[in-house]
Formats: sequence, C-alpha cells, structure tokens
Amino acid sequence: MKILKSKDILNILSTTEYTTAAVLSAALKVSDKTIRKRIKELNDELSDFGAHIESKQKYGYILIVDDEEKYHLVYQAEDTNKIPTTLDERIQYILAFLLTHVDYIKIDNLCDFLYVSRNTITADIKKAEAVLEMYHLHLERKSNYGIKLIGDEFNKRACIVNSFIKKNILLVNDTEGIKRMKKVEQILLEIVERESFEISEIEFENIVKYITISISRVKHGFSLNLSKEKVAAGINDVFYKIAKNIIRRVEKEFSISYCKDEIKYLAIQLSVKLDTNEMQRSLVISADIDEIVKQILDYIYDTMKIDFRRNLELRVALSQHMISLNIRIQYHIPLKSPQGGGMKFAYPLAYALSAATSVIVNEKYQTELDEEEISYLAIPFALILEKQENMIQKKNIIIVCVSGNETSRLLAYRYKKIFGEYIANIYECTILKLKQFDFQKYRVDYIFTTAPIDFEVPVQVVLINLFPSRDEIETYRGILERNDSSLLHKYYKRELFISRLQAKTKEETIWKMCEHIEAHYRLPAEFYHSVMKRESVCSTDFGNFTALPHPAETITSFNFVSVAVLEKPIWWERSEVQVVFLVSLSVDVEDDIQEFYQATMNLIVDSKRIQKLIREPGYDTLLSLL
Repeated sequence: MKILKSKDILNILSTTEYTTAAVLSAALKVSDKTIRKRIKELNDELSDFGAHIESKQKYGYILIVDDEEKYHLVYQAEDTNKIPTTLDERIQYILAFLLTHVDYIKIDNLCDFLYVSRNTITADIKKAEAVLEMYHLHLERKSNYGIKLIGDEFNKRACIVNSFIKKNILLVNDTEGIKRMKKVEQILLEIVERESFEISEIEFENIVKYITISISRVKHGFSLNLSKEKVAAGINDVFYKIAKNIIRRVEKEFSISYCKDEIKYLAIQLSVKLDTNEMQRSLVISADIDEIVKQILDYIYDTMKIDFRRNLELRVALSQHMISLNIRIQYHIPLKSPQGGGMKFAYPLAYALSAATSVIVNEKYQTELDEEEISYLAIPFALILEKQENMIQKKNIIIVCVSGNETSRLLAYRYKKIFGEYIANIYECTILKLKQFDFQKYRVDYIFTTAPIDFEVPVQVVLINLFPSRDEIETYRGILERNDSSLLHKYYKRELFISRLQAKTKEETIWKMCEHIEAHYRLPAEFYHSVMKRESVCSTDFGNFTALPHPAETITSFNFVSVAVLEKPIWWERSEVQVVFLVSLSVDVEDDIQEFYQATMNLIVDSKRIQKLIREPGYDTLLSLL
C-alpha cells in the first residue's frame, strides 16, 4: 500500500495549519514535484481511512480527519517491509542492496522502490559511493543496465562491518535472521566458557553479528579470498585455534562450508577483541611498533612539552595498544568502546594527549582515527596520569620568622615533622634577606611567615602561627596538597585575552588572534602558517564550543595562551566553536606544564564554565574559572 510508504508525509502534515510543499520537500530531501505526486497518490488511499489532504494555493497542504477511528488504523497497518524515507535510511538501503547483488541494478528500479525521483536517487548514490570508496570499492555504470558494485569480498566485508555492525544494523533483520543470530550466540558462549577466555559483552555481541553476516554471505555464494599480504599480521596459533573451533561448530549447525580464509579472517577479528594471559604473552612488539611509539612520545614532547619519553610503563602500554590498533586499521575492524565519549570528560588531559597521538597514527597509516579510537587510546595515558596524581608533589618552602634564628630553626623543624610528606626543602630566611633570595634557583613554591611581608615576592605567601592549632595545621596541609594557581598567570596574559572577536571562519579567527598577539609580542614570521599546518593534519576542536589550536612545532621563545571569545559561534572542522585557546610553548621545559594542561583541559570540557565565559567574556572571568 502506498499509504505505508507515505507515513513520513502524514507525520509532518498538521491538522490545524497548512504546510507548504517546500517545507515537506526540505524535510524529506526530495523534490517539490515528488511531494505533489506522492500527496496525489496518498489522497487516493486516505479516503479508505477516513481522511483526506486539502491543498490551498500559496498556503500548502492540511490534513483533514473525517473519521478518527478509521484514521487510527493507518498506524496499526502491518509494515513488514519498511520503506526507507530519510536520507540516512536510503543510503543504508542502497549500500545493502549493492553489497548483496552481483548483477547490474537499474536506477529506475531503485526509484520505484524508494519512491523518490531520479534526481534524488542519483544524489543518494553519490553519497553511498563516497562510503564505498573508503573501502576501495567502486561502481561500474553501463548504459541500459544500470550500476554494479566492483571490488573484492575482503573490502566488501570491511564495509559491511563498519556500515552495519558498528551502527548496530544487520542485513538480516527478519525472523529467520534473528533465530540464526541466537544460535550463533549459543555456540560462541559455549566456546568462551570452555576455553576460559575473556571478552567484553560489546565485543561478544559484535563477533556474533559478524558471524551471522558471514553465514548469510557464504550461503549467497560470496567467498572470502585473502591475499598473503592481508594475513601477514594478526594471526597466531591461539586466535586461529579458537576461530577454527567456532567455524567448525557454525558449519555443522547451519550446514555450510567455510574456506580457510574465513577462519583466518575470524582469527584476525578475535585478535583485537579477546583478552587472555596467554595472548598477552604472545604479543610481540616489533621494531615498527616501537618506532611509532617513540615518534608519538617525541611528538607529545615537541608540541606539548610533556615528557613521557623515559616512562617505560607508558611505552610498553602504548606498544601493546598499537599492536591491536595496527590490526584494526589494516583490516577495517571497527571499535565499539564502552568508554564512548566519556573519556574526554573524565580524563580531559589524557584525551588531549591521545588526540595529539592521533596525528602521528593518522599520518603513519593514512587514516583518520574516530572518536571511539581516540577515547580508547587515551586509556594508557589516563592510567599514567592517575598514578602521577596519586604521588605527592613535594614543595620547597621558605620559613620566615622575626623571632630570631633559633626560633626559625625550631619552626622549620616543627613544620618538617608535621608536613614532611609534602615538603622537599625548607629554607630559613629573615625578612631583610628575603629581598635578595634567589627564588628561581631554589624553585620555591611558598613562603610561610609569622609576620606580614610588605613588598612583592614571586610566590604565594602564607601567614602562619608559631604554634599552629589543629585546624590551622589542616589548612596549611591543604595549601601544600594543592597546586599553585599562580602558574596560570605565567601562561594566561591579560593583554592576550580577546572578547567579542568578530570572525566567520577558522582561518580568519586564527589570523586575527595572531595579529592581536603581534601587537604585544614579536611572533616568528611563520607562526600563522605553522598553526594552520597543524590544523590541516588533525582538527583541534574539542566540542563544547571550544578549540585548542597550536603551532605544528615549537617556534616561540616564550610561553603564552591567547584566549578569544567570538561574537558568534563558527564552524571549525567537526563542531561549532566560540572559545579559542591559541597555545604556544617555548623550547624551555617548565616543571608545571602538566599542571597547566590539566587546568586548561578541565575548563575546556566543562560546559557550564565555558558557557559562563561566553556570557561574561573577560580575563578575570577566565582566571576565576581556571
């Protein structure tokens, strides 16, 4: 029935006001001519359901329901073969149709089934073609015959896995297909329990879906043929044995025969999804993997000045991660990470490090890591950062006491005894000598003094009692535990804050920010081009209306952050942006650089604080939020 194909029109039409053909056309992404044709045919059938559509020139269409009880039957009609109506649904249908047919397909036949014009289906095919090209598949066009998908089964499987399994869409969505999937689930569950290997629920579900689809492909004569190059990585005896057991059980259950390449490809799938001690021991870190991890850590140091180059624990963790990632990229195996986008907000600095890492990975493998891969790659960084955070960063303090040297020594001894776990060094000093004290040489964090200091010093001053009470001891302990907020003033300069910046593009925004910085500090001639070079490799928008652009390499002799709040949000690369943090770090490494990034990233991912900054764009607001 055509009425089933036109529920999308009925869902948009109002019973109280007119809707123009242009509105319907835009909503359904079809031409005005198609809308008029569909409404005419729809009206012929609506009379049986107690309704009709009236049209009025210059106003459009309105739905008139004459019999509510009859019209309600429209939504009870059995729709066993749902017709794709939205653009995404049509693209999914076209992809599925092409991937399951070996002969030419006439475009007119697709038009008739999808109930859209030839112009619409041609545009949809182009969008589907863009997806296919990612997997080295292409369409062959032949006059009077139509279109046909060209490419090997390996690439078709990769496309199916990413386009349907990852999006939780199955080609087999009928009753028979669901029964088949339940049987595959039972087989895999039995083998999991018998072999005692670990697999997450999400990956278990994905393997079940993949095997179910492979059964359908094999039954329809689509045979997998892997070249030697394609099986060079990712297969060892452990994975192959498990894959072979699964395939043999599936063959027996469904009376089909798999070729050896099917077992190999399933083994590759399992190699990035299973987790056992035996498999961990079987992982061999190749020279290539070790080199890319070295490049990653060097790049993080060069661009962010955070030094993990000698952290063996992180290096090993990244190497193990890269082994699986290498296989996923090579075989187009999708990752469905249970962390999703949560890592960005729970561990913003780890996510920023992972995003920086993706620049090297993308360049190495000529790919583009998606959000889930970046979030998953953030886990090794998050573990290291958590361990570092649990380690107390000891402070250097100056004790100033006006009562004399002996009292100063007693005070220093007492404070060392009470706060020893927080203090690296205590320096005794008088107020007179404090003016000549070399704060930079001794890396002083705080001055603890029994008397007020009436001149400027470069660190925070804490006024203390000679014999502090229990409450005062807890207050001082809190001061020593936390990071010194004065570090923010080193990077965030008042003169580099820009409020209500007017710009329409990313390029214009960065150019105007560079001009503003140039008015206060001398920038290298290539600064703007270096920032744009970094943008061309991987976008720096983090969502939440923020972006963190920076040069592709260290090119300034000083550290700074210029923050611009735009008058209106602009499209960056992946999202809208209204607050831009343009960061540049010098060659000299600062001890507090990690704390700077942590504070900055915590702000960037906090939507409430960012919205406050947008509402009240000012330097003092920024510092208070940080």
